[in-house]
Amino acid sequence: MGRFEGKVAVITGVTRPGIGQATAARMVAEGGRVVICGRGVEGGREVERELNRGFDPGSEPALFLQADVAEFDQVQNVFDRAVERFGKVDILFNNAGIGSFGETPDADIAEWKRMFDVDVHGTFYCCKVAIPLMRKVGGGVIVNNASMSGMYADHALPAYNAAKGAVINFTKALALDHGKDNIRANAVCPGFIVAYNTQILVDEAKYKPIVDELVSRIPLGRLGAAEDIAKVVCFMASDDSAYMTGTTVLVDGGITTSTNLPDIRSAFG
Repeated sequence: MGRFEGKVAVITGVTRPGIGQATAARMVAEGGRVVICGRGVEGGREVERELNRGFDPGSEPALFLQADVAEFDQVQNVFDRAVERFGKVDILFNNAGIGSFGETPDADIAEWKRMFDVDVHGTFYCCKVAIPLMRKVGGGVIVNNASMSGMYADHALPAYNAAKGAVINFTKALALDHGKDNIRANAVCPGFIVAYNTQILVDEAKYKPIVDELVSRIPLGRLGAAEDIAKVVCFMASDDSAYMTGTTVLVDGGITTSTNLPDIRSAFG
């Protein structure tokens, strides 16, 4: 029996290749049923078809719903449909998120607000709807996709740093308030995951110098893959982590272990 046999998960942000898709595939492979959502209909339908491939009609484990998590009514509909289709919600993976680049004086105000609407408000909306449903079934698990950038600052990413920092502390508040409901909440903090940065794959030659610099700073010597994060998310969402809540887990290849000082060993012979 798989770790997610009899479990129903809602996963946001699944219409583009990346962590959401990899997590949904792993949960289905381990016996779970998933409701996936995102803004892109074509991409979402294709993911739904792939997840349901090989299952008999009427027993398909995946349902795609178009939704923008920044809109509360659309979030509510996702959970209503999840209960209608599968009867309950046990797991929530708040994966949807967007980024923003630019120093604070140059930041576009509308872009800043939109990022908080998706990354922070969307996470809040999903939790607000999911928690009462989890209470009905005696508990559940929330995993929020934050970032190493929510723990440490990056050049020209102030909005992203602020939003992901908010997600991390919100996760701790969820854990504190809802342990009594047998609901666990943890945050996963990915490092540089190549599936999130598809432009680098499209124009590899252009971005090669910065990628080489990134890799040189990662102790494990490679960029992360979506599956690297999905494995950790599934651990956090399963009973394997039954005594873990309010925790922030870095999955970054070790890049944040450094103080960012240069390697000075050669100076000492």
